[in-house]
Amino acid sequence: MKALEQAAHLVLLCSACMGLAGAARAQSASFAPSYLEARQRAAERTAGQLEQTLRLMSDVTAARVHIGQPDPSHALIDKPLPAARVSAWLKLAGPGPDDTSVRALLASAVPDASYSSIHITRQRGKPETVPVTRLQNVGPFRVTAVSAPWLRALLAVMLATNVVLCSLLLTRWRRSDS
Repeated sequence: MKALEQAAHLVLLCSACMGLAGAARAQSASFAPSYLEARQRAAERTAGQLEQTLRLMSDVTAARVHIGQPDPSHALIDKPLPAARVSAWLKLAGPGPDDTSVRALLASAVPDASYSSIHITRQRGKPETVPVTRLQNVGPFRVTAVSAPWLRALLAVMLATNVVLCSLLLTRWRRSDS
């Protein structure tokens, strides 16, 4: 039993080291998640949806959103819960959206978040471009310029092999008839 516990601990340690928090959470997740687990999953889903929405805004090439919500089980009776904290990181190719529209989007999507608890970090970057690859026609195929000579050589070898095999088959067929 001790070896099994050590193996489970090693898996959790390795998954945490590699940044696989989901694997560690999946090991500890129960069939019926607790209130806090369900709340954390909902926050992760909301953060993912907000990242996708932010990427659709003009000049935004990448976005990350982190949501920190206070634990209601540690709330004091005479003090209200602190506001949820939201951090957004935007990589921009141009001026990008203004902070007020981003704050309004984040505040409306995250319950208990106020404008003062939202932090936005902007990073200027080059617009991400897709490299243009030149394609060439090699017979019925369209391939990159680098692989075209290799494909031509492969097709030539295959054609030569077929010619040799057909001539051998024809020679054998003639010998069997005579």
